[in-house]
Amino acid sequence: MKGGTFTIASMVGAPRTGEMRSLVRSDQGEKTTRKLAQTVAGDGAQRKSLHEVVAELAGEARAQRGRWAPVLVETPYPHAVTRFVRLQARLTRLETVLREDALNWRPSYEGSGNAEWIATRVANVIQLGSRLDVELLSTVEHPDRWGQRIPEAAEG
Repeated sequence: MKGGTFTIASMVGAPRTGEMRSLVRSDQGEKTTRKLAQTVAGDGAQRKSLHEVVAELAGEARAQRGRWAPVLVETPYPHAVTRFVRLQARLTRLETVLREDALNWRPSYEGSGNAEWIATRVANVIQLGSRLDVELLSTVEHPDRWGQRIPEAAEG
């Protein structure tokens, strides 16, 4: 889900991958991420663009879960499995709310048409995904075989 989290993060104006990881781990990380998300959620055109990104990522999330299944099943960290599924569910719910908004449908879900709710969920997906990325990669025995490198913050 790393690519997805950072795609959403860049959509709201967050820094590049390494800087994003530092931001998420910082004391101000949640507040800064939320402020960036509020800017996008409060603008109708940017919210529609966000919907396109989130819709694509929600579809990819199902495939990601399948690719990560061997790691998730054998991880000594069962909470990582729960958080991975929670991230996918939140991404799918966010996509549903953004779709209703983009199509001007009558709101049928909590959060539909509510910029504050959308901003909170976008920031939450970024935070959860960024932390989960480090956690899952640290459980992989040979991340280089997966084309990944464990971030320095997770090593040692």
